Amino acid sequence: MKLNPNPELNDVIEAIEENNRQHSSIWWIIVIAIGVLLGSVASHISIEAYYKWQTEKRVKESAIIMQEKLEKASQKVADQVRVTAEEKKEDRKKHPEYIQLKQVCEFWQQQVNIQNSQKNRSLRNSACREAEAYLTKPPEEKKP
Repeated sequence: MKLNPNPELNDVIEAIEENNRQHSSIWWIIVIAIGVLLGSVASHISIEAYYKWQTEKRVKESAIIMQEKLEKASQKVADQVRVTAEEKKEDRKKHPEYIQLKQVCEFWQQQVNIQNSQKNRSLRNSACREAEAYLTKPPEEKKP
């Protein structure tokens, strides 16, 4: 600050410089506040993006695990159904009605071996189909 010969002018210059210093402080406070605000917003956005990414990653992993479990369970059920069907078929082979149907089939097979006629083949085919059908059909569907 230079001292001018005019004291009033010195007072005006000092007031202007003081005013500039005050505006300068307020300006810096505003700039810092804006910087802090922008930093906070950017930090919040990046944290939200990270959480979203983590959530999507976990959802995909869970979906893969659930799909694998579903496939294993489906395979297990299919295996159980197959085993149960085989067990039922084996049980039905011991049933007297099947034994009789199988004997009729074998009888007509012997007749075809003895005399290979259209009638014998037709009766054999019919008897053997009926015996096989007995094994695959549930008991309530078979003929009385």
